[in-house]
Amino acid sequence: MMVAQPPADTLVQPRSAAESPGMTNQGVRLCGISKFYENFPALKNVSIDIAPGEFLTLLGPSGSGKTTTMMAIAGFTDVTSGEVYIEGRRVDMLPPHKRNIGVVFQHLALFPHLSVEDNLAFPLRMRGVKEAAIATKVRSALELVHLSAFADRLPNQLSGGQQQRVALARAIIFDPPVLLLDEPLSALDRKLRESMQNELKNLQRKLGVTTVMVTHDQEEALAVSDRIAVMNNGEVVQLDTPEMLYEKPNSLFVADFIGHSTKLEGVVTSLTQTGCRVRTKGGMELSGQPTDAPVGSTVSVVIRPERFAFDAATRDDNHAFGQIVESTYAGDAVTYSIKTESSETLMVKLNNLKNTRHPVMGDRTQVSWKVTDTMVFATDR
Repeated sequence: MMVAQPPADTLVQPRSAAESPGMTNQGVRLCGISKFYENFPALKNVSIDIAPGEFLTLLGPSGSGKTTTMMAIAGFTDVTSGEVYIEGRRVDMLPPHKRNIGVVFQHLALFPHLSVEDNLAFPLRMRGVKEAAIATKVRSALELVHLSAFADRLPNQLSGGQQQRVALARAIIFDPPVLLLDEPLSALDRKLRESMQNELKNLQRKLGVTTVMVTHDQEEALAVSDRIAVMNNGEVVQLDTPEMLYEKPNSLFVADFIGHSTKLEGVVTSLTQTGCRVRTKGGMELSGQPTDAPVGSTVSVVIRPERFAFDAATRDDNHAFGQIVESTYAGDAVTYSIKTESSETLMVKLNNLKNTRHPVMGDRTQVSWKVTDTMVFATDR
């Protein structure tokens, strides 16, 4: 396939290793990497510093560039421009096998005809490690993932979770500086996936290996990551901790993409010292957090479902009256849809506390929420 040159302003001139800012970061550094397929920009000037031992997740919708970014680190995709550093060494000119990276793919790619022990020994034999040392490393890796009793089994004799642990052990047995995880838990059922999330994070912390994971599962990303890079249209739109992404998204896209929320459309009617006043399309008046949108501009208001309360609002709170038109019981919580007097729908989540009366379908009720929990974004951001 012919690869066209990107626009001139996206090109990054190569630097020598001595001149590279990557020398100050001994984890992974992406310096302005771009990837063009003919005239399509799969990545646009992506720069990320990943600290040694950090667990970073690339999260975004399909086509956002997250997998292309991971493949650029691994060397399975050549970048059109920009630089990739691992432990301070520039590697974007090197083939994958010379980057010494551990990779766990979505489809685990275990050798079906080899035992668990031989699957783990394979990458060591390929590196010329002596058999005595291989036996020691395999034994230690099996102990690490709690599979010592399964060394002689074939992959098809293992459960999905056990196969996953074998793949992880094979990826880290040669002590790689970086571990790449390509949607590693997507094939597992929900309960096993949640259990494996804990195992994965505990293993990563124990090893201290710099880890980059690609996933489309927001809950998984929030659960295991030190930081998350939210991507869209080939760009990193926010790079932050899970808490900050959820609590302080920097754009409507991130607020809408991370977690669940009620989203209302409206117009800014006035600006205050602490925020703004908004009139929604249905006529609801509310106060929200600061926005750079001027008076008269169209905005989106985002409120997380757990921030609503079924009680009388204080003077400073936002509030709305409405009727419960739908309820969903999920064991630990109940989610309600409330049709307000302004004909807008609020999604409200209430923890399932024992000996607490919960509203039921058809109830008329008042909900309130704090101004500080009311996020306002210009709709074009």
